[in-house]
Amino acid sequence: MEDLLPDDLMYNVLSRLPVKTIIRYKCVCKKWRDLVSDSYFVNLHLSRSREALMIFNYYEPFRPGNLMWVEIGHKALVQVKRLVLTEYCAHVSCYWLSQVGSVNGLICSAYHCRGFLIYNPVLEECMHVPPPPQEYETLSYGLGVSRAGEYKLIHIFHRKISLDSDELYTVEIEVYTLH
Repeated sequence: MEDLLPDDLMYNVLSRLPVKTIIRYKCVCKKWRDLVSDSYFVNLHLSRSREALMIFNYYEPFRPGNLMWVEIGHKALVQVKRLVLTEYCAHVSCYWLSQVGSVNGLICSAYHCRGFLIYNPVLEECMHVPPPPQEYETLSYGLGVSRAGEYKLIHIFHRKISLDSDELYTVEIEVYTLH
């Protein structure tokens, strides 16, 4: 059955469905799983989405690893949602997460000297980006999309270099391409 419909028709039909439905369709067959995981499909679906996402920091001392956001849907339907990172990011155990940014539904947080977490709350997927191997101090960071449609995490930091009695600093930039 999967070869009866052309790919462009499949892209067109599936890209109009809600995300939760698409997630279930990943289990139908390998072709559908590959199709809905394809970057072209993801971008097509995002371009047709009418929902907006607003993320905000919210600290609860007895609930580490929480993230809250507001989804503004079709016809201004507003829902406040909460994500408990420890439920699907097993290695999240600290209280301190700083929001780096979000783009197209992906959310990035700096994870207190342990690198970065990039997560998709809809798919409930989490990726850990490790910190540089040596001691560093972060100057800035950001998450974005290149013109080629690749997701990029940029980390600007400096390291202290001690030469005899002088202290020197090197500024370094790491650019991660996320797949």
